[in-house]
Amino acid sequence: MTTLTLIKSATLKALLRFAAVKDSRYYLVGVHIEPEGYAVATNGHILLAARIPAFEGAASFIIPSAACKLALQLKVSELAITLKEQHAIGGIPFIPIDGRYPEWRRIVPTELPSGKPGHYSPKYLQTVVDAFRDMGMAKSIEGIEPMMNGADSAALAVCENIPDAIAVLMPYRTSGLLPGDAVKHVKAFLAKPAG
Repeated sequence: MTTLTLIKSATLKALLRFAAVKDSRYYLVGVHIEPEGYAVATNGHILLAARIPAFEGAASFIIPSAACKLALQLKVSELAITLKEQHAIGGIPFIPIDGRYPEWRRIVPTELPSGKPGHYSPKYLQTVVDAFRDMGMAKSIEGIEPMMNGADSAALAVCENIPDAIAVLMPYRTSGLLPGDAVKHVKAFLAKPAG
């Protein structure tokens, strides 16, 4: 049995928060492992990428979420990803998902963010916070502030005490409510007496 790499259980737990669930894009229902030393999960709306030790002897592959969940039940701090005649994580054998994983690096912002606002799902913002907490975000940090990049580009979220992971959030389209419309709404709300 050849150990390809190791992954912290806390990192794997965090990644699973981002993996798709029962998606027709079956290749997203798992954790993508790259020999360059990255583990990545996305549901198409949010993405988490984490560094793991780089390895040789195998191409990129996708570990099914079901195998990851079984491995996490072992309650160990670190899991070996191995290859003999078949792949295994923490000794749990799995067949890699046969599919082409998206080019995740293409959506990761690498330039200074514009700071223009975008609309982000509160559920996904909480997923990012929960994932960073899984990986050891300091208790003194109450949340994250996505580095917004406008309504059409991904926002980046990082945690200052977790240098080996980044999260990306895609903005969602709104119904077209403009800031002026919101102000009119507030004025009308405040002008009406209760009752």
